[in-house]
Amino acid sequence: MNKSKIRHSKIRVGDVFAVTVDGGFGLFLYSHQINMFGSLIRVLRGIHPSAESLDLAQLVDQEEQFNAFYLVELAFKKQLISWVNNVCVPENKMAFPLFRDSGKDFSTGKPIWWVWDGVQRWPVENDDPKLPYLSDVGTINHAGLVQRIETKWTPLVSFKYLNSNAEPKRGH
Repeated sequence: MNKSKIRHSKIRVGDVFAVTVDGGFGLFLYSHQINMFGSLIRVLRGIHPSAESLDLAQLVDQEEQFNAFYLVELAFKKQLISWVNNVCVPENKMAFPLFRDSGKDFSTGKPIWWVWDGVQRWPVENDDPKLPYLSDVGTINHAGLVQRIETKWTPLVSFKYLNSNAEPKRGH
């Protein structure tokens, strides 16, 4: 992959980037810019031997592996990622995704959960069925991005870990 590939001067919504990982390339879609966290990326599923011959529109339309905030412009300038192409963002990816955030109730030792829509944050119950599948809010560094792609990490992984000290509900 040519990391010095000429492209437009600023990242744009719909830009797809490749990141080198063990076994090939991971891909992500830049979909939103949020002042508090920066560039929202939607990490596409799979590790690919090449980004050149893929049907990017089809990949982008599928459910992503996870969402995260990442310093895309800086990573590109440092040649940590490569620009692949710009695609039309599918309708189902236009809306800002929900994220989750957690804390700990020190009196019970159990996690406390919130959901964030890019503007507001509200508390939710631990047994909310959407919660395990929402990405954690926050900015990820390059090493973390690579590690999550290589290990096929999903939000369910950290949800299970954070809930490992929580008592299961009766009947579950």
